[in-house]
Amino acid sequence: LQRPSETPYDTLVVHKGSADGVVEGALVYADETVVGTVLRVFRESALVMLFSTAEVKSPVYIYGPNIFAHGYGMGGGVVRVSVPQGIAIAVGNPVVIPLADSGIYGRIVYIESLESNPEQYAYVTQEPLLQSMRFVAIDPFKMPTFSYADASASVASASTHASRITSGTSAPP
Repeated sequence: LQRPSETPYDTLVVHKGSADGVVEGALVYADETVVGTVLRVFRESALVMLFSTAEVKSPVYIYGPNIFAHGYGMGGGVVRVSVPQGIAIAVGNPVVIPLADSGIYGRIVYIESLESNPEQYAYVTQEPLLQSMRFVAIDPFKMPTFSYADASASVASASTHASRITSGTSAPP
């Protein structure tokens, strides 16, 4: 696995390619959390674009205010999420990318909020940190597409499961 600073921007080069069944658009996971997609595939390697790659737009869901928003890659393992002013967000709120059934993408580490702007910005760093990634897993299928209704149902299910864990109930979702 090659990662920044060995690769440009927020990309990874994996040493598996079409000969190993890797396809463009496949989801890429680190520690069971989706972190990006396969952008290009070669015979024995593939280029992975992380969600934190500059200008990459991704749907996100923020726990706490329980809202969907858009995240924009900033580089350096950071995603900036735009949220309307007046919606309570906090440092530490977990953020997921609801493209796949995976864990928390990261947490809000900084909030930029100016009263003169109609929106505030939450800065999210991915978990695991970009610099600590040693291995990734690639889903052998292309990234699924979800309707808004499907994504909302998936988040509702995850929220129910999370509340059961928090309340100490051990029943499965």
